[in-house]
Amino acid sequence: MKLEKQITNEELLELTKKAFENNEVAEFLCGEKGYACPISHFVPANVPTDFSRIIDFGVYKLYEETKNEKIVANSKKPYCIFLIAIQQRIG
Repeated sequence: MKLEKQITNEELLELTKKAFENNEVAEFLCGEKGYACPISHFVPANVPTDFSRIIDFGVYKLYEETKNEKIVANSKKPYCIFLIAIQQRIG
C-alpha cells in the first residue's frame, strides 16, 4: 500500500485559498483538479480527502484570516457536495 505524503497546515490553508479564489471548493473537497489533502494512514477509511482537516485548518482558518462570513455561511454546501460525491464513487 502506497502512503501519500501529508501536507502541512500552512499548505492546506494555501490550497483552501486557491480553491475559494477559483470557485473550485467542490473539486477541492473531492481531491480533484490537482487538489490533494490525503487522509492519515491511521484512519481506516477510503475517502479522497481529509475533510475534517480541510474544514478545521483550511476553511475556518481562512475565515479567521479574512473574516469573510460568506466562507462559513456556505460551508454546509461544500459538505453536502462532498457527501454526494463520496456516495457516487462508492455506491
